Formats: sequence, structure tokens, C-alpha cells
Amino acid sequence: MKFNKKDLKTLTNIIASRRDVRGNNFINKKISTKKLNIILESALHAPSVGYSQPWRFIIVDEEKRSLVYKHFSKSYEKSKEKFKDRPLYNNLKLEGIKESNINIAVYYKKS
Repeated sequence: MKFNKKDLKTLTNIIASRRDVRGNNFINKKISTKKLNIILESALHAPSVGYSQPWRFIIVDEEKRSLVYKHFSKSYEKSKEKFKDRPLYNNLKLEGIKESNINIAVYYKKS
């Protein structure tokens, strides 16, 4: 696939504008099904080893949110000792799971 100059400029701007969103910065606004499908379709095209694409996506809505947060919190606490020499790990926050309107959980599926 070849990109023209305008496409390359757009891609460069998208990459340069990316950001890591941390707690208290999520928008609790519903996303349309159409937009969600575009996001998931794009994710399906992300590269993987041997084009195996071993991932599965689960939409975490309000109904599943507290359960997912509980599981992540448990795993996070369990891992703290393992990563005690990495201060950044101990500063990670999971509140985004509860703050955002919707989450997409990405899982690896063994073949």
C-alpha cells in the first residue's frame, strides 16, 4: 500500500497526537456502535507475529465493570511484590476502568 503526502501527514499527526490517558481524564460519554465497530475493526488489522492475531476483544460495559475492576485489582495486588523494584508499577492506577463509559479488554487466545 502506498500513501500520498496528505495521507502521510495525517498519519504523522495522529501518531504525534497520541497520549496516555490516566485516571480522572476519561470521558464518561457513550460511544456509538458505529464508532466502536470502527475501533475494533482497526484493532483487528494491527500486526501480530505471523499474522496470527491471537487476540480476543471483550466489551466491558457498566454491567461487567465492577467485576473486571475486582479481578484487575486482585492481580495488581498480587504482582506488587514481584515488581517492588520498579516504582512505576506501584504508581499504576486502575480507576480508568470505573471512570470511562466503556472499556475494551484485549485477551490473548492460545491456539
